Amino acid sequence: MKQLLVGIILLVCLADGLQYSPRIKALGTDFAWLVPDYETDLYQNPQIFNEKMLGIAYDATSAQPLSIFLSSNRIGVHAKYWVDYQYEFFPTYQGWRKYSIYFEDLWLLKVKDEVWNLFNDGIINRYEQEDASLYHLVKDIEYFIGSQTSFNIGKVNIDLKIAAGFYERVEERNIGEIYSQRVGIPSGRIGLFYTNASQVNRFTSWFVDFGGPITTAEIKSLPYSIYLDLGDFERELKYFANTFTTRIGWAKALPMGEKSFAVIGLRNDFLYQPTRNLSTGNDLQAFTNSFRIPLAVEYLINKVYLRFGTSFFYNYKDLRESTDTGLVSGHISHRLSYSYSFGLGWHPNQHLSIDLDNYEYLTDLSYWSIYIKCVF
Repeated sequence: MKQLLVGIILLVCLADGLQYSPRIKALGTDFAWLVPDYETDLYQNPQIFNEKMLGIAYDATSAQPLSIFLSSNRIGVHAKYWVDYQYEFFPTYQGWRKYSIYFEDLWLLKVKDEVWNLFNDGIINRYEQEDASLYHLVKDIEYFIGSQTSFNIGKVNIDLKIAAGFYERVEERNIGEIYSQRVGIPSGRIGLFYTNASQVNRFTSWFVDFGGPITTAEIKSLPYSIYLDLGDFERELKYFANTFTTRIGWAKALPMGEKSFAVIGLRNDFLYQPTRNLSTGNDLQAFTNSFRIPLAVEYLINKVYLRFGTSFFYNYKDLRESTDTGLVSGHISHRLSYSYSFGLGWHPNQHLSIDLDNYEYLTDLSYWSIYIKCVF
């Protein structure tokens, strides 16, 4: 309990959640939920929660680079909190200021041997500009909160997530409101996950899940803004943010020595989003599909793990704008390319591990991310 209290105090200065562990980042995030990995798998199977630990990570690719993962016997937290403040003032009493608050956390609660995940994330922005004759205020909030549970039927894990999102934007000038939007977003996902792991380096895994977006990051990554079809002072409820997605994955590991392995996988992500553009009155429709073939190797030399991953992918995007009389415009794009990642892990004993990962610029230390974990 002492470690938990210390960790909660540390949360005020640590940020950027760790949905993918540095190990999975090094092997390639396409292997998330396919290569057995404790920190990453907690996001789809809370029932594996069983470690007392403290983990601190620095993510070189993030604007909010620090994160914490802390757990005791009955409660765990994986969190980010960050404040960004900017301002500029002039001698003529003109100026502006802006602050943003970012937060994202995952709480694991064990009640009578059953574990529930409670998660939330959001962004609060406030911008003020003023001079002698004008006061301009813009404030907005994006927020998601949800709960998750899972249970096993044989070797198949069933994962259920239910979430509710909220968005509000208000603009004022000289204390008079000129613009206001508010939208509620009930959403959820259901997934099936299977892993047959007879050894740490010999496993076969697959998963399929579907539903709507359940985080603010997923909302922001949609092809179209879900707020396009909202007018001034308009309120609306959007189920699944008018979006449906499916994700499918498969992986098989081939042992290389006692604890080393090579792994090959398949991933496919599909998205369908219908909406409207209020400024033109036209209907919008997006189809995207991403097919990927990831490959990775994890090789143990003494107490050091060498990790390398690469992924060959094909991305397809079809964007359409139409009216009642037919198609107005359409854009279809195809992309065929690859990516790679690299990492190291030093595990001197069962209580301490240090993992590093890098996506590019391997000789530049500023691009290396690091994760230090202590298990009690």
